[in-house]
Amino acid sequence: MAEAAGHHKLVNRYSLSAAVVCETALHVGTSTTGDPFEGSDLPVARDGRKRPFIPGSSFRGVLRSGLESLLRGLEAPDVRVCDLFERGKEHPERSCSERTQARRKDVKDRGEEMTEARAFELAWEESCEVCRLFGQLFLASRLRVADLPLISEGVRTYVRDGVGLDRDLRTAAKGILYDFEAVPAGAGFRLRMEVENAEPHEVGLLLTGLDLFGEGFLALGGKSARGLGLVRVEAVELIRRRAKDFFEGTGAEPLPPEELGGLKTAARERYAGGGA
Repeated sequence: MAEAAGHHKLVNRYSLSAAVVCETALHVGTSTTGDPFEGSDLPVARDGRKRPFIPGSSFRGVLRSGLESLLRGLEAPDVRVCDLFERGKEHPERSCSERTQARRKDVKDRGEEMTEARAFELAWEESCEVCRLFGQLFLASRLRVADLPLISEGVRTYVRDGVGLDRDLRTAAKGILYDFEAVPAGAGFRLRMEVENAEPHEVGLLLTGLDLFGEGFLALGGKSARGLGLVRVEAVELIRRRAKDFFEGTGAEPLPPEELGGLKTAARERYAGGGA
């Protein structure tokens, strides 16, 4: 794209599918406490068919956090990554949402008209590399991650014991015993992601983020300090469609491996190679 496309225009859409396979046990819990009849204090998240699943929001959050950390580590002067938790003008690297809000206030104070196009332009200019993909308060996300259903057959969860710790004595605290449910290693889940109006380097950045899981740098769910949540992403298929492809029925074949490699190369050149 020659310039950033707003959400009112579809330039392209990348659809990614892959398998997420557990290298270790996995515990992605629910927001509610356990049912005493279910046999665990901390059960795993289950879908309407009572099968374990990984919420898309959980996978998306870990992916976003990992990419933010990775890009900050480059310390490249032309690669900006905001801190969502910084507040106040004393922080020059405060969040993209806060910077956008300040720009919108300036426009309003000058009596200028805030059109939809102008609002998008301001949010885009003030958004960092990650917020432009994952969104911020004033900019909708271009990335969608569906809930990850279980694709392995015959998977049976099991219950593991846990104990609360006394932080002062560094020993097991009395009377604080619990257990939690876990999905065993080897279980597989189906990942589906879509990103719209993306540049090649942005898609390459997402592919690099998926590689972080296989390298052991990112973990899903809770109990990661105990070694749970390590996964690998395999069998990645990526389909690219441009606007005309939806009418012509073309562009529905997965990109060949060399094109996937080209997207990662574009990301490396943009973020780690000093290119703008």
